[in-house]
Amino acid sequence: MTKNQIAYDILSLFYKGETTDDTNLVLPQIKYWIDITRSKLIRNSINKGQSINPDIIQTIECLNVEIVDASECNCEKSGCVIQRTSLKLPTTIETNQSNLLLNVSTSLIPGKPFTIIPFSRAPYIKAGKFTNKGNIAFLHNKYLYILSDVLFDKISVSAVFQNPEDLKYFKSCSSKNCYSEDSEYPMSNHMIDDLKKMVFDTNYRIYFNSQEDDINDSAGK
Repeated sequence: MTKNQIAYDILSLFYKGETTDDTNLVLPQIKYWIDITRSKLIRNSINKGQSINPDIIQTIECLNVEIVDASECNCEKSGCVIQRTSLKLPTTIETNQSNLLLNVSTSLIPGKPFTIIPFSRAPYIKAGKFTNKGNIAFLHNKYLYILSDVLFDKISVSAVFQNPEDLKYFKSCSSKNCYSEDSEYPMSNHMIDDLKKMVFDTNYRIYFNSQEDDINDSAGK
């Protein structure tokens, strides 16, 4: 299902299948609630030790990479190159253990994903260890940094992002948008019904019960 389909299903529950003049005003708010509730459900699931469903993962392909000054990430290392994505990445969902940045890869080294570490460990990585440990990646100020003795042109990043729609600003290797209104909403099927119920019972009911009908709208409530 797309986010639009989920949002209209929630509207349909409240208005019992009827369309009103309020629909266009309420829809953006419902979409915001959908993203917030999705993050909450995924975070709770991972914190309980459940596995990460592939349906919730999104990939940004062909991210440009550039060489930067090592002082940007406090990674003064001799014998290695500090590289960074040219664009900031969308915010990833954070769990009790880590953020859900799952995979960094490049076509230059197929089948060998990068080792992802927290930023706090980056200054302590010893130069000359990349051959054994592989290439190392970490997030800092929303950029993805790479410690490596290899120069990369482009990389791909897979993660569970907080707002799936943020990927509409990124292009795939074939120059298509990484996300659009027609994209499947990145959520496992068994969670969608729970999400609709939570948005409808919590956010939507509270929102409408708190509104005073001081205009002559079509709902007449």
